Amino acid sequence: MNNDILVIINWYEENINNLDHALERLNEVFKNIIICNRSNILIPIKNFKVIKSDDYNGFLNEINSYINEFNIQVKSLVFVDDIINTTYDDIVKCGMEAIENKYKIIQGFNDNYLFGEKFINNLFNMLFNTRFKSVLPDIKAINIDLYKSLLEKINKDDYNTNNYLITAVNENIHIKEKNIKTIWRKNQKRVGWSKERALPYLKSLIPYTLKSIIPYLISLMLFMLIFYISNNPNDLKGIIFANLISEGVGIVIHIILNYKTVYKNNFISKNILFILKKLFRIILGCFFIYILYNLLNINLFISKIIIDLILMILIAISFNSLFIKK
Repeated sequence: MNNDILVIINWYEENINNLDHALERLNEVFKNIIICNRSNILIPIKNFKVIKSDDYNGFLNEINSYINEFNIQVKSLVFVDDIINTTYDDIVKCGMEAIENKYKIIQGFNDNYLFGEKFINNLFNMLFNTRFKSVLPDIKAINIDLYKSLLEKINKDDYNTNNYLITAVNENIHIKEKNIKTIWRKNQKRVGWSKERALPYLKSLIPYTLKSIIPYLISLMLFMLIFYISNNPNDLKGIIFANLISEGVGIVIHIILNYKTVYKNNFISKNILFILKKLFRIILGCFFIYILYNLLNINLFISKIIIDLILMILIAISFNSLFIKK
């Protein structure tokens, strides 16, 4: 029986029969098991520590209290979000790898994504200049010393299910992703996300999304203003001039708003990458905006939004695959 790994199960379902079966097998492999009840029902299971809280910060406090109260000498923690479909071999492998790698977080995922998961992954990667295959992994394994160090750097008053990932990215903690095996139950319906898992992630990303939208809106308004007060409003030069000035202001505002959470570490490399993507979008955008506005007679405001959106997505995907490290 493994005494070095503390398995923490996030349970979302309301069918506890599945949990009973999983725990019966899991208890044969691991000595230390905690169940974080994220569902709307009570879990009447004996011989296991069951935590029920309304927020994720409460779960963390309960887990830390449990470790300290019973003086549990574990070497790694493994958070499992899909205990029914995850193999115990993968839990052991990820947990043991976290023990051996004190400075890495191990994330186990399967690449059978549906739209909901892909949307969250792409949104996170665009906001933080990362290239994760999954920000909703089924397994998260972390060395106990790294776990304690990470907790000290996370804002306890604003903790959520992916703050650990944001903090890890900002602190340059290496996150290793590995494919794991997923076993689907007979007649099980595959879902793109569960509300309980996905909504906290989306909610936590709202402030960072706003910090990216606000600079763009300011640059958009500035572009319109400069363009219409220029001497050659219908000339390509006028579009280029307005785009360069407005986007330059937008870049500065974006860096100021996101410096602490995105650019504090690796400031030079992240800014160079960000500016390169902006420059590509500015240069290409000028010509395409000119085509839509002057040749196709589409409203300038609408033309810029359409071109910016298309180029932002295309350039982000291409740059992420070429330049950004995991």
